[in-house]
Amino acid sequence: MEKTNSQILEEFYRSVLSKLEIIESHIDVGHRKNIRFPKFVAGMYPDKKIVYYDTSRFIKRTRKQKVPENLFFSNKPEPGFDSASFFFTLHDFKNPFGAIKRAYKLLKEAGKIIIIDYDLAWIRDEEMTEEEKKKRFVEIFNAVNEKDVIKKEEDWYENHTRYSLEQCIKDAREAGFFERLREVQERKLFLYIGEKIE
Repeated sequence: MEKTNSQILEEFYRSVLSKLEIIESHIDVGHRKNIRFPKFVAGMYPDKKIVYYDTSRFIKRTRKQKVPENLFFSNKPEPGFDSASFFFTLHDFKNPFGAIKRAYKLLKEAGKIIIIDYDLAWIRDEEMTEEEKKKRFVEIFNAVNEKDVIKKEEDWYENHTRYSLEQCIKDAREAGFFERLREVQERKLFLYIGEKIE
C-alpha cells in the first residue's frame, strides 16, 4: 500500500529528531492551539523532559488537552535545553529572527536547533500573474497536507510564502548558530539544523 503524505512526514520527523542528542530536555516553540508536534516529540522521547513554549494566551488553552506525562507547558522557560524545534511555525512569526535568537538563549552550549517549514517563497518569483501564483500555491499546499486545508488562498498565501530556507539560514547565522544540515524536499519543505556556538 502506498504511504500517505502524513505517514511520509512522520517518518521524516522521526529521522530528523533521531539526529538530535536529547540528554535531558527539549523545547518546542509556537504551535498555538495545535500541540500535535510537541506531543509527537514527547511520545518519541518518553524518558526526556519536553517543554512546549508559547504565549500565555495559547498555553492556557492547551493545558486543558490530554498530553503525555513528560510534556510540560511554559510561557517563561528557563535556559538549559539540549535542543529546540520549530515545526511549521516560523512563517507565522512577525519576527522569525527574534524567535530564533530567543531559542539560542534557551539552549545549552552545543545545543541544537531544528527548523522545518514550508519552502514556497520561490512561487513569488515565478513569471505568473498574482492570481496564478496563488492558485499554484493552493495546489502545492493542499497536496502536502492531503486535504483542502485552504478555502481562500488570500488568507494563506502571504504567510506561507514569505519565509524560506535561505532566510532561515541567514537568521540562524546572525543569531549565532553554526549550520549542521540543510535539506529541501521537492521545493515544498525545508529542514535546517544548527548548533549553538559561543
